[in-house]
Amino acid sequence: MTCPDPPLVTASGFVGGKDIAGLCDAYTKMQGSTEPVGGAMAQWQLWSLLSSEGGVCARFVNGGQVYLANEATLRVVVTGWKEYPASAPWAPPAADLPLVLPVVDPGPDGTTTSDGVHRVLRAAVMVASKNGRLTNSVDATSGTVTFTQVSDVDPGKGQSGTFDLWFGTDHVIGSFTASWCA
Repeated sequence: MTCPDPPLVTASGFVGGKDIAGLCDAYTKMQGSTEPVGGAMAQWQLWSLLSSEGGVCARFVNGGQVYLANEATLRVVVTGWKEYPASAPWAPPAADLPLVLPVVDPGPDGTTTSDGVHRVLRAAVMVASKNGRLTNSVDATSGTVTFTQVSDVDPGKGQSGTFDLWFGTDHVIGSFTASWCA
């Protein structure tokens, strides 16, 4: 599919021999709850999917992503939570932006923002098969994502930022603007 013009992603680097310079489209989605439910703490995942193919949001169907042949993706996922009975807003306070999150193994708390929400970052690259089927993803081993904007009020904005990620000895860098995908 045709990439947006201008592209929503700029990227350079290779992961496992796969060039990710062609990433061009992106969206943001959220799952989980910002409020405690039935005695369980508030917990959510906010993810941005960066893709080498246009129309990536339109291909999120019935709770799952439909991939195109040989489509390369970089998934940036932030998991957040706050101890019961507090709520856990997914948008960090404006004073915390830009928010730099490191790729970490799940430590006890990840990075805690000024609102008390614990945030853990994960990133992975996946290149779909020639039939558009999922293949094994490669998880980032270190690096950071710097979120420069996270909008909880403007559905056209979602989140944007830059990434500087390592996948073993492979290094990728870039920037993205990922609007909300309804």
